[in-house]
Amino acid sequence: HRDTWGRDTSWKWFTNADLEDLEDAPDDELSEAEEQATLHATTAATIEELKEEIKTLHNLETLARAVLRSGDDRKWKELSRLIQDNEYMFDRNGARRKLVIFTEHKDTLTYLKEQITRLFGSSASIVTISGGMGREHRKVAEAQFKQDQSVEILIATDAAGEGINLQRAHLMINYDLPWNPNRLEQRFGRIHRIGQTEICHLWNLVAHETREGQVFQRLLSKLEVENEALSGRVFDVLGTVFEGTSLRDLLIEAIRSDSTNTDANTVRTIETTMDHERLKELLETRALALETLDSTKVQRIRERMERARLERLQPFYIESFFQEAFMHLGGTMRLREQARWQIRHIPVELRRRDRVIGIGTPLLSSYERITFHHDHIEGSHGRVADFVSPGHPLLDTVVDQILERYRELLRRGTILVDRREETTTTTRALVVLEHSIREGFSTEKTPQRVASRQLVTVWIDPDGTVEPAGTVPWLDLDVPAEDEKDVVRTIIDDSWSSTNIESDAISYVAQRVAPEHFLDLETRRVEQVEKTRREVMSRLSKEIAFWDHRAEDLRLAEQAGKVHRNLNSENARRRSEELHARLAERLRDLDNQKVLSSQAPVLRSVSIVVPTALLQMNNNQESETGTPPPLSVDPVARKRIEEVAMEAVAATERDHGFEPHDVSRENRGYDIESRTPDGALRFIEVKGRAAGATEITVTHNEMKYGFNKPDNYYLAIVLVGEDDTVDGPHYVRNPFDRAPMLVETENRIAIEKIINRES
Repeated sequence: HRDTWGRDTSWKWFTNADLEDLEDAPDDELSEAEEQATLHATTAATIEELKEEIKTLHNLETLARAVLRSGDDRKWKELSRLIQDNEYMFDRNGARRKLVIFTEHKDTLTYLKEQITRLFGSSASIVTISGGMGREHRKVAEAQFKQDQSVEILIATDAAGEGINLQRAHLMINYDLPWNPNRLEQRFGRIHRIGQTEICHLWNLVAHETREGQVFQRLLSKLEVENEALSGRVFDVLGTVFEGTSLRDLLIEAIRSDSTNTDANTVRTIETTMDHERLKELLETRALALETLDSTKVQRIRERMERARLERLQPFYIESFFQEAFMHLGGTMRLREQARWQIRHIPVELRRRDRVIGIGTPLLSSYERITFHHDHIEGSHGRVADFVSPGHPLLDTVVDQILERYRELLRRGTILVDRREETTTTTRALVVLEHSIREGFSTEKTPQRVASRQLVTVWIDPDGTVEPAGTVPWLDLDVPAEDEKDVVRTIIDDSWSSTNIESDAISYVAQRVAPEHFLDLETRRVEQVEKTRREVMSRLSKEIAFWDHRAEDLRLAEQAGKVHRNLNSENARRRSEELHARLAERLRDLDNQKVLSSQAPVLRSVSIVVPTALLQMNNNQESETGTPPPLSVDPVARKRIEEVAMEAVAATERDHGFEPHDVSRENRGYDIESRTPDGALRFIEVKGRAAGATEITVTHNEMKYGFNKPDNYYLAIVLVGEDDTVDGPHYVRNPFDRAPMLVETENRIAIEKIINRES
């Protein structure tokens, strides 16, 4: 494209769609496009007009240099005043609060960092996020801002406008305002989000004497009014509001025209676009949830979530383990508020280990606050604690380091005692195995990655019979007392001398557990990969098309003798080829993720479990540690009582229109899973006792499950007479007032007392 002077004018051929794409382009691509446009831009139609334009540009350049040398930057002064003097920037103790500053351009970001560094005397309290940073570096900056107490200010371009949680702060300044309302919404959404306990404050720096500033002032004034009327929710739909009306067009029209009619048109357009009733309608529409899953899939997901909540690991288990393990590895942690800890230094050994195993958020060198309890994440003055749970780098690294040190000790195993109310006199082996599924193809440079790991626990009898042991059965077991150890050794030597525990356990997991684990992962992985493939194709294809277009434009310009000083067609073509290669590599990686291979189960630990009755048969006396005497009920009668109790509860469930399923053989921590007509699950632990019994015994796991799901967990007590007459079932909902203590393997409860709480 050339004008009458033969000049390349291809820069002019930007459609509205091109401009919208550029708004969403990475920082480096946006800067390049802006430079290309401004390098060739001119409104001159004649030589004289061009000379006049050049003269004007020289004058503007002289003025700009004078402003730069003077250091009199009004906008920076306003920002500096805000940072230093505004009362919201400090808490009641005078400490500086966390602040997010957004700007449009990376050059401006660099300038602001330099200015604030001079103001504070150091850059240690500043982190930045921009489009040129890699994903891992962005994660580090985000984590530092949220957890490093010394980091007070985050300066960011719109690379931090979406997908990053900056809720640690509740103060934000827009140094530059974007022309795309979606970006304004995304920026404020980084701090103004569900769970934010503080009132969020947003400052927009606008040069009110400019045409652009006047449009923004009118828009922001209207925005403030409607935001107050709609209880702060206007930002939820701000991007949608301008879908039919281009804010960019309004701004360009205002900048180009001096007409008062333009001012009136701008006011009228903003008033119409930000109409109160229209905003309410958009909010109501957005609140509607669309059903995209069929009822069967929804029900299946619901049941999995209910079971997962029932079996979840209580925070006090994680907290107790972490404290012991972290101190064992040389770390120290200080309790600052209720259930909230401060870690000032992470041992070098752990940071080194994280670099070896880390695949997600990196481990920081210190944490201002951590907590193991979800209810204590939010603290005073917006001081959010990192929630340490499985998947957090701090916990994962500690677990991995402990396993690295003591893995062989786990394999050697131990001996435990089952002190529950049982009549069996047979020892059993409790075996923990790991089944893993790997993805992709193994090469010399890239070994297969682990896609999923599953711990499996099983019981093995001396005759080789194998059955599931539930999730954490060892919590119901105890260590032998000192005066029991000699007897235990004798029992173990007699019972397990010729049994191959490992091969029996591995065979069971390979045949029963591994296929189900593989099928579940394969189903989820295929869906996940296809969704990711669509997103990758969409994003990279747009980038490739952009650089192909740029390469062709530059080639035509070079043929006309117009050579760009920073970018040539060969570089643009190379950029396109790099993106093609990246796309191909990413697609290969996604294909590899669908290639799954099930690995052989691996033994992780084994324990021989001795029942109390067998100990006492060999000891012929009650243990001084309080072990209960042998049970007087014979095994046959006891088994019959349990069967009658189960039948009574199942019949009662059916009478109420429920669907009961016996899961007692699966050692889940409850005996019956009953589905209600609306699809909810009831988890029922059945306690059958002979008529006249005065107490029941509940295990650690039964207490844990009841505490985890108090509204859906029931104790069903059934008293059975000699002729199988039944008193009950007596249902007790939410039977436990507290979670079990870590070392508590069982708890005895008076039947009369708990029946008085019958639901």
